[in-house]
Amino acid sequence: MSGSHDEEDADEENDEDEAGPSGSPRSLLGSMDPNAPLGVVLTHVSADFDTLSSAVGLAKLRNARLGANCTFVVLPRGASPGVSHYLALHKNKFPIKEKRVVDADALDWASRRPTSTPTSSSSSKSEPPPRS
Repeated sequence: MSGSHDEEDADEENDEDEAGPSGSPRSLLGSMDPNAPLGVVLTHVSADFDTLSSAVGLAKLRNARLGANCTFVVLPRGASPGVSHYLALHKNKFPIKEKRVVDADALDWASRRPTSTPTSSSSSKSEPPPRS
């Protein structure tokens, strides 16, 4: 056997996050299982390391529970300078995708990190949710 099979596997791994000129958003999601329920974890504006770590952790937990690579972190409004620099070096090690890559119509699940809850020191009053 020739080494061409190994070379093809290496090429497929390198092309995971890249799209050709006609690449659809779904194909840009890399090694995602096409039958798995697509999910995203969204971060707040200018995400810091705490946000990034909790979002990545949640995405990895959901992927492990479903047994599929189908949940990704999306930083819709960017990250803090330190996080941006870190991700420029290590983004390929995390389940992070760009906002343009995720088809909102295909989403089955979404979460937002961090979630905020009112604190007792808050000067604004929180209203209870409307009753159904």
